[in-house]
Amino acid sequence: MLFWRDVSGVPNHYKKDETYHNIRKALGQVDVVDVDGGRVRVYVNADEPLQFTRRAGFANGDVIRVTLKYEDLHGYCFTSKRISHKEGTCHELSEGQREKNRLDRIEQKEKEERAMREAFSLTTRHAPERARSPG
Repeated sequence: MLFWRDVSGVPNHYKKDETYHNIRKALGQVDVVDVDGGRVRVYVNADEPLQFTRRAGFANGDVIRVTLKYEDLHGYCFTSKRISHKEGTCHELSEGQREKNRLDRIEQKEKEERAMREAFSLTTRHAPERARSPG
């Protein structure tokens, strides 16, 4: 399967063709490199784990860690990082572990939503008052 991967964490002085070719070697078979867009299009084996971070080395000895985000990736197993199945059918988890992970994700999502609501309500409640003209 072909996926575009956004590559972030590349310092500006390394944003050149050589860098993305070094990164692509670590990613496997690459179809296209888009240096200006900071991304690569790669073939992904559905039976292999997805990679979300990689290190790239350079001739001068520098090593950087980059973060990879898959464009249009609609689902994968959070445990095995494979796109061949979802976590509900992952052979690496027991039924109890699947249920615990599901509940943990629900709880985490609720915490994030609550934090967003609280942050929004704080900004609207404590918005600075506009100066009034003497009247």
